[in-house]
Amino acid sequence: IQAQGLENPRSSKQVAELLTGAGLVPKRKTAKGAMSTDSLTLEAIKDKHPVIPLILESRRIGKLQSTYARGLLPHIRQDGRIHTQYLLSGTETGRASSRNPNCSNIPRDKDEEGRAEGKLIRDCFVASPGCALVEIDQGQVELRTAGALSGDPAMIQIYLSKEDFHLATAKAISQLAWKIPPEAVEAHHRASAKTTNFALLYEIPEKLGWMVSRRLSCSTKEGERIADAIFGKFKKLREWMAECLRQARIEGGAWTQWRGKRARFRPLWNIAEMGSDRASIARRENAERSSWNTPAQG
Repeated sequence: IQAQGLENPRSSKQVAELLTGAGLVPKRKTAKGAMSTDSLTLEAIKDKHPVIPLILESRRIGKLQSTYARGLLPHIRQDGRIHTQYLLSGTETGRASSRNPNCSNIPRDKDEEGRAEGKLIRDCFVASPGCALVEIDQGQVELRTAGALSGDPAMIQIYLSKEDFHLATAKAISQLAWKIPPEAVEAHHRASAKTTNFALLYEIPEKLGWMVSRRLSCSTKEGERIADAIFGKFKKLREWMAECLRQARIEGGAWTQWRGKRARFRPLWNIAEMGSDRASIARRENAERSSWNTPAQG
């Protein structure tokens, strides 16, 4: 990295200067209109220059070091242990969160590429003598909630059948997405469906295909084909998302649900943002996404 004249791979300014000098100008911009150098942007062009994969790797290892190897040390108490604070509605959407330190985002044993650095972090967490650590998987709880709130029959049927949701989705869209029969679906098809399933609630539907293509390192056309196939399968979900957006525009915010009734109102001040500059568009789209992921998360 230093041989390329880049002293700090985490400096957006230095990375932008390097890309510009190499004739690589990504199309993505930040909310303020500057060249984007985030991970999604660099992943899309990582084959264009030999230093870009090194930048991504350096950032990944740097985050492990700063967030966990060093970041957890100040939170060790006199008993030699870490005692996080759990907040039942700690996020704007109403989802539970953890702080001081945030123990909700401890890396997996292995990441999607099979790297095992996450196990080094997890091995630091050990139970007190005579006690045990219990790990609970929420089982795609937000997708389950979205299926229940939307009443989408295809989603509900998959969960009632107790079949793996991502595998079932991959089989359901196999003909449209990859031109293969359901029985030919393999692990990488399931991984593609999983990525898209989780992105359903966090991306503007019209941009979902582009986001999927970046995360899967495939063409935009293929990403759009996968996204369209899943939305084609979960039609009621798409209708529910549109209704959430319509209601949020009328009321200026979104509601969480409790026992079938409205519970907590979240104002979405930027849902009616009228500006056409990048910052205004980013604020409006974030509010639009929040109109449906607030009830699903909260």
